[in-house]
Amino acid sequence: MYLHYYGNWEYLTEGYMSGQGTYSYSYSLPDNMYPGEYSFVVDFYIDNPDFYGTIFSNAFTIINDDFALDIRFPNSDTFWVAGGWGAIRWNSSGINYVDIHYSLDNGANWNLIDQNIYSWDGYYVNGNNSYYWQLPSDIEGTYPQSLVKITNSSNQSEYDISEPFTIVDAPFIIINPTAQTVLAAGQKLPIIMDVNIPSYIYMYLITPDWDWYWIDYTYATAGIFTYEWNDTGWLTPGQYKIFFYHQQTDYYIESEFFTVVPAGTVYTVTFNLDMSNAQDFSHNEHEVFLTGTFVNWAVPGSPNSLEMTLADAENMIYNANYNVIPGFVEYKYFSDAYGAGWAGGEWHGFPNRVIQVSGDMVVDDIWGVHAMVFFNLELHSDPPGAGILSGSGTYNAHQIIELSAIANEGFEFLDWEDVHGNIISLDEICTFLMPAKHTTLIAKFEIITKVEDVFEFDVKLFPNPASHKVSIAAEALIQKITIADITGKQVFSETVNNHEFVVNTEVFENGIYIVRIYTQQGIMVRKLIVNK
Repeated sequence: MYLHYYGNWEYLTEGYMSGQGTYSYSYSLPDNMYPGEYSFVVDFYIDNPDFYGTIFSNAFTIINDDFALDIRFPNSDTFWVAGGWGAIRWNSSGINYVDIHYSLDNGANWNLIDQNIYSWDGYYVNGNNSYYWQLPSDIEGTYPQSLVKITNSSNQSEYDISEPFTIVDAPFIIINPTAQTVLAAGQKLPIIMDVNIPSYIYMYLITPDWDWYWIDYTYATAGIFTYEWNDTGWLTPGQYKIFFYHQQTDYYIESEFFTVVPAGTVYTVTFNLDMSNAQDFSHNEHEVFLTGTFVNWAVPGSPNSLEMTLADAENMIYNANYNVIPGFVEYKYFSDAYGAGWAGGEWHGFPNRVIQVSGDMVVDDIWGVHAMVFFNLELHSDPPGAGILSGSGTYNAHQIIELSAIANEGFEFLDWEDVHGNIISLDEICTFLMPAKHTTLIAKFEIITKVEDVFEFDVKLFPNPASHKVSIAAEALIQKITIADITGKQVFSETVNNHEFVVNTEVFENGIYIVRIYTQQGIMVRKLIVNK
């Protein structure tokens, strides 16, 4: 079923009906509905016999003397990039000129974009008026509570504010390839990105002659994301770079030039290892072995691993040389002084040592000493001062951290989120796996002022856990419902404009989901369990 007006078709609902009878659908008119002539349209399909059809209702008129402005874009699904362009779109009635402002902090502070912009009367589902705004290039960080406000230039009391959307300085950063990358033709190229906003990313190769070749497109998840490109055998020696397009934000960037060398090119890597601090090790009794990706992780001490030579007995320096193809190399040292094969490692398990080979090189290492990289975890409360937080500090990647958020008087805990608005946990006390990058988490709280406020914002999900369907009901008018899985991937979105809505959960996998209910009084977050 659709709502038809001014040549626009707005999707309302769909469903399966069996048997003869009368079916009804209730549609609540939003406050900002444009006045004019409308009709309902039903597309239908009868499966026995096969028959398609369309039914138009009689035209009816909607009167809305209060309508002035309606921002259609940006909306809650919008991501804009600092320095890029964004299309602001709106409808208006009886207004000649408008002023446009933006906010990065949910309306606490407003900045002027432009003023006295002519506004045409009329309605279009995506906005009858548009303004193309180049965002300031000096915006740094991620702002998930950004807003746009459009005001009647001659009457500041007439305005509309967009849904919260996100402005970021960069949706992803290229880690590899770089200017130091050397690739032998036919060798696999790891394309590595640090992704802030998950999206499909399209990649093209730019050759030394500035010809463009399609590589692939892939869905890049948040965090460190690696795509391995294998089709490099046709590349000739020279300088290349990769063009990236981020679909979610229309952001594009090029990598630095990297070098391609002939197939079969290898470089000599000299590994020097200082064993002087290795306890219980004797150069007269024990051996030292080297293994890694360049020997397909041969078992230490086996014929394919490297047995290192004592090059300097006084300083206990061991040495090994190997011809290595260009690219990233992982490796590790072992000794039979501490165990046979894999049991004799300089430490147990990960991490492996890593180097990038782009020419002949010398590597100087110390047994058991690894340049461990530590990352900072910052915790913030929203609103500031709403609770007492614990768990911030400096940690190794993959370390498990316990987080705690205790609400102060007058506040109620909602959830833990990252800076992109992805929900980490709905529990005040939870564990968090530290990623391999500096990270900021936000503990979200809501203000509790009086009993009436709590009742006004009350939202119910039933049944929960759900098997086939879940009903969502609220005292306030529900404008929109979105559902995301525990990874943050959105699996459902629907405009509601009603106090109750039923979601079909049969198509959902079993698991935990995060439900966001958008109302006129604010956004509520609830946890839904699907168990079929």
